[in-house]
Amino acid sequence: MATRDLVEAPQRALEDGGKSRSDAAGCFPCPKNTFGNPYVACVVEQVGSASIAFVPEVAYRSQVKWVDTQDGFELRVNGDGEIRGRRERLSGVDRWVTYVTKSNRRARREFLSYCVANRLTKMWTLTYAPPNRPTSRKNVKSDVNEFFRKWRAQLTGGESFPAAYVLERHKDGTLHVHIAVQNGFTSWTQIRRIWGHGRVQYDTARGSERLSGRELSRCLARYLAKYLDKSFIEEDRSKNERRYDTTHTGAVVKTRRRFASWKEAEEWIREVPGEMFEEVWNSFDVIEWDGPPVKIFSSA
Repeated sequence: MATRDLVEAPQRALEDGGKSRSDAAGCFPCPKNTFGNPYVACVVEQVGSASIAFVPEVAYRSQVKWVDTQDGFELRVNGDGEIRGRRERLSGVDRWVTYVTKSNRRARREFLSYCVANRLTKMWTLTYAPPNRPTSRKNVKSDVNEFFRKWRAQLTGGESFPAAYVLERHKDGTLHVHIAVQNGFTSWTQIRRIWGHGRVQYDTARGSERLSGRELSRCLARYLAKYLDKSFIEEDRSKNERRYDTTHTGAVVKTRRRFASWKEAEEWIREVPGEMFEEVWNSFDVIEWDGPPVKIFSSA
C-alpha cells in the first residue's frame, strides 16, 4: 500500500464527515481502525498550541515497529499486521541520527511548552570566574541546585517558583548557565551575591516591548533551545540526563479528546475559551510525510 494513500484516506473521508466505511475500508487493510473516534485533538493549556492527529484506538493497543524485509527495505507494521509505511533500511549511523533528531525535537517542544505555559520571559546568565571554571556538568548542576535553594529561601521563603535552565559549553570546555524566569526576578545585586562563583548577566529580547507575554516566552525559549542539541552529545552527559532542567513546578497541562471526524475535532479546538487557534501546519501538504495525518494549530 502506498504511504500517500494512508495519508490521503482520512482527508477523503472528511468529505462525508469521516464516517465513510466503503472509502476508508478500501484504503486500510484493517477496516476497524476507521471506526470509533480516531481523531485525537490535543490542546496545551496556556501555551497557545494544539494539534489533531489520526490515531485509531487500536494504535494504543498495538505495538508499531519497523520490520526488515531482507531486500534492503523496512516496513512499518502494527500489532495487527497492518503495513503503515516503507523505507530503505537504515544504517547504524542513520538510526542514531534519526534517534537524536526525534529526541531533540521532543525536548525542544517540551522546553518551549514549559517556558510559555509559565510565562518565562527573562534570562539570567551565570558564569564562573577563573581559575575555578568547571568542565563537569555534574559539578555545575550541583552549584545551580544550591543557587536555587538559596534563591528560594530569600525570595519566597523556600517555596518553589517556575524556572528552567540549560548549560552552555565554551570552546575551552568550561560551562556557564542560562536560566529562564518570570518577570520580576530581576535583582542583579541579589543574584550576584547568591551565585557567588563569578559574573551574572541579565538579558531580555530586543523589541520585547512590542511582544506579548506569550510571544516573549516563545522568543526566549527558541533562543535557549539551541543549546539543547549540543548538550545531548556531550561526553560527560549521564545516560538518562535531560537536556534541560526545571524547578519541578508549573507543570504543563494537556487536554485530549477523541472525535469521529476532523471537522468535529477542529471545531472543538477553535472553541477553546481565551484562544484564537489558526492552522499553521498540515501533513497533507507534505508529500514525503510517512507518519499519521496531523494538523497543528497556534494561537497568539
